Amino acid sequence: MIPNESLRLTAELYGELQGCTVDDRCFYGLLPEGKDFGAVEADLDRLELLESSNPQTRQLDVRMPGRPGAFFAVDLAGLIKAHKLDCPRRFYIAGLNYYHERDTESATETPDPIRGYLDTLQLITVLKGLAEHEYVASDGQQNLVFLKGRKVTLVLDYDADILKPLEGLPDFKQHFIDSKQHQEQKLTIIKTALIEVLEAKHSSSTYRLSNLLEQFDVFIQNVTQGYELYVSEFSFKKVRHEVEKEKLEFIFKLNKVFSDIQNQLLAVPLALVLVGSQMEPGDTFSTKNLFMVAGMLAFTVFMDLLIRNQKNTLDAIEDEVNHQWYKIEHEHKAIANRFSDIYDKIKTRLKHQRCLVRIVDAVVSLSFIGSIAVWGSTGTFFDPLVALIGLC
Repeated sequence: MIPNESLRLTAELYGELQGCTVDDRCFYGLLPEGKDFGAVEADLDRLELLESSNPQTRQLDVRMPGRPGAFFAVDLAGLIKAHKLDCPRRFYIAGLNYYHERDTESATETPDPIRGYLDTLQLITVLKGLAEHEYVASDGQQNLVFLKGRKVTLVLDYDADILKPLEGLPDFKQHFIDSKQHQEQKLTIIKTALIEVLEAKHSSSTYRLSNLLEQFDVFIQNVTQGYELYVSEFSFKKVRHEVEKEKLEFIFKLNKVFSDIQNQLLAVPLALVLVGSQMEPGDTFSTKNLFMVAGMLAFTVFMDLLIRNQKNTLDAIEDEVNHQWYKIEHEHKAIANRFSDIYDKIKTRLKHQRCLVRIVDAVVSLSFIGSIAVWGSTGTFFDPLVALIGLC
């Protein structure tokens, strides 16, 4: 049920008049028998919709409501012709049998062409806010001027037959128009994408809005990709700084692992020389020899504990590196691969430090074995073993 009286009456008459014919903003035909001609004529006259009437022939010439508060159109093209840039508060499209009232939920499902019309009006509002200049040309068409490297004029002219819902428009408005974050950069990205889409088919300085509507999905895609690229570069610089800082800290920690045992490592050959030079020959179990071996054993145990501690430190550093890389992979997916080389180098350095610690561990072990060999050679410690080998 159409709540507006003038729209309801014209909608009923348009469907009832016999031989109904449309002439500009009027339609006329014969009122069927059974309808009270006088009452209908009086209602039309009261609502200022009566163009002319003939009671003898029962012909009525009805003026279509054309005020912004109530607009009657035979088809969508008629609505667009009168309201290309603004939407009437109420309108009725006879060809679609659709009534629309602004800010009110429609009782019927909105047809796609109407949704396309309403979306187009929203897009026009957005474009007006982005344009550097707007003016009305001599032909009465509204023009928007965009400046991005050069001047491009967009004529706000479109056809009813191309209208369709503009998928992605709500998200576009929310994230790129209403949002204040990176507003200046977004404006540049939108204008660049707009000109690229308009120039995709032919190069000119003037385009119709229809050219943009036909490629609106490409326009949204270009804007989204352009912003993602900007955000990636913005994030890349920020994350790069953090990664470089983390890299220096990791390298410092790795170098410290070896430097902490470097001084003790120099003592290993000295300890072996000392043991070899101070052992008393002839008596393997002399007090001096036993003290020397005990000292070497204590030194080896302490070095072993220190090396184990450094291995645990390397394990902790490796866990920290892996955790940092996991964060980058999940928080910055778009740019994570651009930091993989840095973390590969850190992991290579980590393996190198592990190798050095293993070498130190081997040197300490061999030094201790060498000390035992020197100790055994001072007397008869190996005589039973030598005799056994001789018997074999």
